[in-house]
Amino acid sequence: MVKNVYSEITYYILYSRNNKSEVKRCSMKPKSSKNIRVLDIYARLCEGKSVNKAEDAKKFGVDARTIQRDIDDIRVFLDERQMGYAPDGRSVVYDRNDKGFVMAGSEGAMMSNSEILAVSKILLGSRAFTKKEINGILGKMINGCVPLKNMKLVKELISNEQFHYVELGHKTYIQDKLWHIGTDIKEHNLIEIKYSRGEHTGVVTRIIEPMAILFSEYYFYLNAFIVKPDKDGKYVHKYDYPAIFRIDRIKEYKELREKFQVSYADRFEEGEFRKRIQFMYERGDTAMIESLLGSADMTDFLNRVEYVSDVYEYDRNLLTQYQITVQQVADLKVSVETEKAELEAMQEEYGQQQASLETILAQKRSQMGSYDNQLATAQAAADEFKQTIAAQNQIIKEEERKQREAEKAAEAAAKAAAAAAKANKNSNS
Repeated sequence: MVKNVYSEITYYILYSRNNKSEVKRCSMKPKSSKNIRVLDIYARLCEGKSVNKAEDAKKFGVDARTIQRDIDDIRVFLDERQMGYAPDGRSVVYDRNDKGFVMAGSEGAMMSNSEILAVSKILLGSRAFTKKEINGILGKMINGCVPLKNMKLVKELISNEQFHYVELGHKTYIQDKLWHIGTDIKEHNLIEIKYSRGEHTGVVTRIIEPMAILFSEYYFYLNAFIVKPDKDGKYVHKYDYPAIFRIDRIKEYKELREKFQVSYADRFEEGEFRKRIQFMYERGDTAMIESLLGSADMTDFLNRVEYVSDVYEYDRNLLTQYQITVQQVADLKVSVETEKAELEAMQEEYGQQQASLETILAQKRSQMGSYDNQLATAQAAADEFKQTIAAQNQIIKEEERKQREAEKAAEAAAKAAAAAAKANKNSNS
């Protein structure tokens, strides 16, 4: 039964959030179907309400034992869900104070009160999205990740800050940009962008290799190498270092249906890049000077000088580390190539040995075939000789028989002659 109503439970919970009056009218009907009765009980348990067997038996026109069986079915359903990827930690227990059954524990896939509140505060404090976007994100997150019984409390905790949320001046929707650009980074697609460098500098067109998306100080940034076609039409890096683009300033973008390769040494390290206090925009080599000249007072000027010094010092350290890493990669490449050459030589030697062994094996097989032929010939000769011996033995036996018959005939003739001679002698006398 539990398996049969699983999909109905999901539908019922979603439907009941926006159609409470319809559910109420349906649940109040006497002799309601078992599925509707179980769904109603389950929904109220999810909302943190207490279920009294006697009251529900009267409400649905059944006895208390039927309500108990419904609760047992829900318990079995929750037990089965504990075996999934995100185990369901909820269970139905009896509360003596409320004199009814309540839902205890929390669903594994749901976020705790602290987690949802922390994430909501971070999103609201980031000011990275427009008000429409932030309301949509928070709404989906709360509806999808917060248990029903905690939903009202979480909404109340963030409602004031959500109402007074101040979006940034650009008012640009960036969610779709984040996803599409993130996909291009993953698939190594070259893209062409139209980028606004500021209010008074107009829009420029750039072809870039997107490397990473970063967030800092209210804005999302795209780290990318600017490329240009060489004399052969192949795209190459315009500079040895990547540029930083504010994603909200990317007015248009499109894929060029061309891939780019990223070597291990040139891969972008987001963690290292995040150590910088502030990102530098694509503003040319005079960005630092313009930053210093734009100081409001001496204190601001000194602060900016200190910041510029820190950035250059960090860049020097990063460059040194990069050079060390490049050298390590080069040494590793030489080592790998040497090992590869040795392995290839060994493979060639093994190949020659294998060829030699195969030749010897073919020779042995040929010899074995010759031996088999000789053995067959010898066997045939032996059979023929055996037949000859048998024939000779037969002839000898025949000759011996004839000789014995001849001897017997001679002996008989001799006896007859002797008897005749004796008879003649007697008759003469």
